[in-house]
Amino acid sequence: MIKCSICIIVWSCLFINSINSQSLYNERNIIESVLKSQQNAWNQGNIEGYMLSYWESDSLLFTSGGDIQRGWNGTLEKYKRSYDSKAKMGKLKFSNYEINLLSDESV
Repeated sequence: MIKCSICIIVWSCLFINSINSQSLYNERNIIESVLKSQQNAWNQGNIEGYMLSYWESDSLLFTSGGDIQRGWNGTLEKYKRSYDSKAKMGKLKFSNYEINLLSDESV
């Protein structure tokens, strides 16, 4: 009886660990997918498509080059002003990034 209880506890721990690992793997895949979508939209000159993954809220806080932009609409308009042609946008390539999830609650 003790052997079976220990086996069940060990199996439960391994199963829970497997679920957590699979969940983290899925979250990383989702994040990478968002980055790829942003990269593709940007490289097609599609600023609106690039912005789809941004939090569409007046509370969005975006910083770049020491400037602060507040709000999703303001950020979109700033992008449109700064990159008013595909040539000005250049090519975007995300590389050498690390995805470190802080906790289940931070996802």
